[in-house]
Amino acid sequence: MTVLNTQGVSVAAGNNPGLIGKSLIALADVDGKAFFRDMIFVTDAGWVDYKWQNPVTTAVEPKTSYEVRVGDYVVGVSANTK
Repeated sequence: MTVLNTQGVSVAAGNNPGLIGKSLIALADVDGKAFFRDMIFVTDAGWVDYKWQNPVTTAVEPKTSYEVRVGDYVVGVSANTK
């Protein structure tokens, strides 16, 4: 689960609390996709696909995230799609 404000700053970061308070807007996946930027541009609700390191296996795997705009925040949940 993630929560980002409209500037791309992490408010909540599920299994990675070290990201809280940090700007993630320029962070990109291994293919160069700035997926956090895509997340904050969701205006109502939508899917964002990207690649991310699996915390258990450490392999980079495809993920999908469903994002919902809630006022000045975007709330999302994600799952590996491998």
